[in-house]
Amino acid sequence: MVKLKSYPKYKDSGVEWIGDIPEGWDVLKLKYFFDIVYRYPTYYGITYVNEGIREIRGEMLKGNGSIDIKNVPSRFISEKTSNKFPLTKLKIGDIVMSVRGTLGKIGLVNSEIEGSNITANLLRLSPDINKVDSNYLSLIMENQKFIDELDNQSDKTTIKTITVPRLLNIFGPLPTISEQRILSKYTLNKRREIDSLISDKERLIELLEEKRQAVITETVTKGLDPDVKMKDSGVEWIGEIPEHWEMAKLKRFIIVMNGKEIEVEKELTDLDAVDVFGSGGVFKKTDKPIFKGESVLFGRKGTIGKPIYVDQSFWTVDTMYYTKFHEKAFPKWFYYLFYIFPWAVYTTNTALPSLVGTDIENDLCAIPNYDEQREIASYLDEQTSQLDDVILGIRKQISKLKEYRESLIYEAVTGKIYVRDYASEMEEVN
Repeated sequence: MVKLKSYPKYKDSGVEWIGDIPEGWDVLKLKYFFDIVYRYPTYYGITYVNEGIREIRGEMLKGNGSIDIKNVPSRFISEKTSNKFPLTKLKIGDIVMSVRGTLGKIGLVNSEIEGSNITANLLRLSPDINKVDSNYLSLIMENQKFIDELDNQSDKTTIKTITVPRLLNIFGPLPTISEQRILSKYTLNKRREIDSLISDKERLIELLEEKRQAVITETVTKGLDPDVKMKDSGVEWIGEIPEHWEMAKLKRFIIVMNGKEIEVEKELTDLDAVDVFGSGGVFKKTDKPIFKGESVLFGRKGTIGKPIYVDQSFWTVDTMYYTKFHEKAFPKWFYYLFYIFPWAVYTTNTALPSLVGTDIENDLCAIPNYDEQREIASYLDEQTSQLDDVILGIRKQISKLKEYRESLIYEAVTGKIYVRDYASEMEEVN
């Protein structure tokens, strides 16, 4: 990555999160950046309608300056209701900011969002167009160091909140408006380039994960011999299976056991304590195991399925099942079986989806003999390990790109890099 040059001279901004700034730049409190800073006087009692004025909510703010109305369901209030709150009607160039709960997520208002209104947890910030370029300001405010400063200034209550006076007393760097436009033009273009690279890599991960799923599905249901004679399993999701495999209920091979809540919690740093598993892996420690040895854990309630293979002393919570195996079962093969298992078929249609262990035990599956289970598991260990290594490498690349993007934006908007040459080049291209 090309190292950009610096400004000729710098001075201390006097603000820790900003650091040094170019000589000639100002540092002002945010209250001098805006014409209007406003939020609802109240949110409660608003009646929603099928069509009307779109309401912008916190979950629509994506943290990169965008407001997502395509993937997040919209809610609408009537024009009459919206007109009661004219100062929270959004205009092009406004910045919407979350000020309660998740602090600092922002969105820049474009023509698609113009005219919408906001909920009580959001703030409408209308920049002074004579002093501040909206793109430049949004780039400052989406930066992690600015968000950390918000956190430092927030009320440390049950629900984290930044008050308007405290927000407006935070300092920000302020070059001339022409310089702001150059900086934002450069930074937004570079961010688009980096985001495109990240998107390509995320798509590659999706394809590799699809390949992983396909390899496991094909091998667990068809075996390793491409020339073996096949028969119909009679089960739609399994399809044809090797002729010598048997269709059998899982209870002949496994016992599904309920997890429990722990009685004693130990420190996560305690090396002698026992790992406690939830659906996301180890998240606590306790003093004794619920089971020792090989087991496959999977979600019973809330998060359904998502198997975890364990070969150690462990405990698992009551929203998880764990398994004990009979002697004809090779546990790792059953882990791969559960990786492709149709969990939705056995999930209750309730407010909190759940599984019944006996339903899983009574399910008919195609089961090879013990030796073949072991061979298949060994093959899949090798294949999935190779894919996982590639995926891990790509995730590290994405992480580095995100770090670079964050650093580049910060250095640009606080004047650590000089980008006027870039602006000249862009003018020549255009």
